[in-house]
Amino acid sequence: MDNWLARRSGSPVAGVVNLVGLPPLVDAEIRYALWAHTKNAAPARWHPMWLRRLVKSCLATGAASLTELDPGDAGWTPQPAAVNRILREMLKDVRPIHHTRADTRELGYLDTNYWGFRFPDRRSAFDLTAISQRWLRDLTWDYLADQLDGPRHPRTQGTFETLRRSMVCFATYLSECDPHHGAAPGSLSASTAKEFTADLKRCVSNAEAVRGIFNVNGQPSRATATTISLTLNALRRVMRWAMDSGAAATIRLPRQFIVAIPFGGGGSFKNPRPFTDPVLRELSDPANIALLDRMDSHDNGIGDIWSIQVQCGRRIGEVVKLRLDCVGEHLGRTWLWVDMTKVAKLDYAIQIPRDVYDLIRVRQAKTMERFRLKHGVAPTATQQRSIALFPSRVTNPTFERSLSPSSFAVAFKAWLATDQIALPGHTTHQARHTLATRLVNAGASMTHVKRVLGHVSERMSDSYVLIAGSQVEPFLQQVWVNGPGNARPGQVVLTPSDAEASTAERLMVDLAAIPTEHGLCTFKPVVGGFECPFGRRCDSCEHFVITGADYSYWKRQEQRWAAMAEGAPDEAARAYIYGGFERSSLALAGLEKALVALGLLGQAKELDLRSPHQDFFDPVWAQGWRAGDLVEMGGGTTAAQGSPPLLEVCDDDETRAAS
Repeated sequence: MDNWLARRSGSPVAGVVNLVGLPPLVDAEIRYALWAHTKNAAPARWHPMWLRRLVKSCLATGAASLTELDPGDAGWTPQPAAVNRILREMLKDVRPIHHTRADTRELGYLDTNYWGFRFPDRRSAFDLTAISQRWLRDLTWDYLADQLDGPRHPRTQGTFETLRRSMVCFATYLSECDPHHGAAPGSLSASTAKEFTADLKRCVSNAEAVRGIFNVNGQPSRATATTISLTLNALRRVMRWAMDSGAAATIRLPRQFIVAIPFGGGGSFKNPRPFTDPVLRELSDPANIALLDRMDSHDNGIGDIWSIQVQCGRRIGEVVKLRLDCVGEHLGRTWLWVDMTKVAKLDYAIQIPRDVYDLIRVRQAKTMERFRLKHGVAPTATQQRSIALFPSRVTNPTFERSLSPSSFAVAFKAWLATDQIALPGHTTHQARHTLATRLVNAGASMTHVKRVLGHVSERMSDSYVLIAGSQVEPFLQQVWVNGPGNARPGQVVLTPSDAEASTAERLMVDLAAIPTEHGLCTFKPVVGGFECPFGRRCDSCEHFVITGADYSYWKRQEQRWAAMAEGAPDEAARAYIYGGFERSSLALAGLEKALVALGLLGQAKELDLRSPHQDFFDPVWAQGWRAGDLVEMGGGTTAAQGSPPLLEVCDDDETRAAS
């Protein structure tokens, strides 16, 4: 009976796959693919029945290797959907054994497994066979391989996929419009580049499909204005690399064609739009969030994710991929540790409200209970640092893989489309913009906004200036004029607008300030153009203000005085020199504390000398503190009458005598 069952059903024992009768190579390939499948972080479900059907189909076809089978062919097995899916996954592990990296270039695909990693959002290799011209396909492969061999490869597969689609588009154009169908690279000219650009623009104007490009569902991809930018920039990047590396000379690709490829322009950038007050009230209403929880039938934490996002303003991927051990209490405050992989900052701590902290603690208990029911034991302290706070329910035995952001996006859009909410068109990223504008409105500087939200560029942070109005930068409300030492004293260098001036008058803000030697002067008669009644002894004047632009000068003076003191002949002279510069050192220490608080110390260290032609709107130039206040911040006391002023090193006899 056992022998008969083995012949008829494949195996008499449940969960056992019988490989008897297979060619040795197919036997070894299946065994290796099964072993590699167990090492996958998110393995798909391979039912033994489907594996047995795969074995029987291999026996029936007489295949000597799995590489001879086509996973796109539905006729070689009675169960093509399940069996071909398994075969496709097996080939990903088997092919790297049969083929070297150079072989993949000949076969027309690029697999990042040969470079030791996979893109987190891609399972398959990059298929280049749609590029019909062999020289162009090899050039594309060489460029992508060069990027992977470099010190830093892209974080996601989007850059490579965009470049692949762009090269397929250009190859299709050559096949259809070039007299030689693109087979002769030496025949390409500047006219070819111009005609290809014109063809792209015509597709956009007529709302036609992009040549050779299809969406996942098989439908042609419609051309848009973004298509022109992405396609031309990708083609230009590959061709310029070919010219610089010498690959263009090898295939005799004319330089006239390469330099004629135009720049596609940067991507369109819209200023972020935060939630309006009514929309924010609706989306943060506990009753509406409870509706989102009820729509989450498997309790994946969709409502908790949105509650964290709407109050903390993170990137949605940072919230979805939170680890189990991600919150803590320190010095009486509640903190959340997030991984901002976009700016390469891991375990970045941000302060969160108490209700968000309590919500995460409840979600932690639910995830730990699920882990205990799955494995029979509670997760250890080490496991808690790797387990996801919102683990995926699909093929995730270790609980390390988080719920996908796309799964949350689908549930979030369905929630917005319900009759109770009825706010379609809004996105989760608007919560981030809302937090940014409120931070700015509360007086936070652009440096703090960039640091807290993890912005990549200053452009993103500066876009909130247009939203928050005059409250963004208090230092904009200042008047700058030439000082008494200038050829035209009192001449206005910078002045606020009428709206800013009226706001400053209502707030009783002193707007007067002029650049002086190594600082600012706020004495109004001097600002008006009159001579200084204090003999221009700015370093000892109560109206003397120091900014971040003056930090480097005073730091150099401190170093020079320290060098002079260390070279003194005896201890008494050394103490005298240090005492003479003590108040200046205290003011410098206070200035450092102020700049650190504003996040401007690094920028201040890069500046060298003050100039009236500098950007006075920049905070490092426009935010200043009185010298006496800086002395207090540095650990000293308020300057009394007759106290030593801020000193400068000069070459007069008095300084030499002091030294």
